Amino acid sequence: MVASRQTSHVPWSGQLQLQSARADMSLAALTALGVSFTRNWRGQVAADLSTLVLEGDWPVAAVGTIDVRDLTAPCRAARASAATG
Repeated sequence: MVASRQTSHVPWSGQLQLQSARADMSLAALTALGVSFTRNWRGQVAADLSTLVLEGDWPVAAVGTIDVRDLTAPCRAARASAATG
C-alpha cells in the first residue's frame, strides 16, 4: 500500500530568536532558499551568530560574524555575449 500526504506552505508571521546559530553553505544554496540577489554569484558563506532574530521568515537582527569566501561575480563578458547573441 502506498500512502500519500499533501502539504502546503503557510507563511509564518511570528518572531523566532536563535542563540548560537551557525551555518556554512554556498551562495547557490542561498539562492535555492529564495535569496534572489545571490543568483549567478559563486562562493561560500560561513555564519557564526550568537543571536539571530527572524520575523516572518526574514532576519531583522543578528549579532556575530558572516564571512564570504572565494566570491566570484557573474561574468560580464558572458552576459554581454548572450545579450548580443
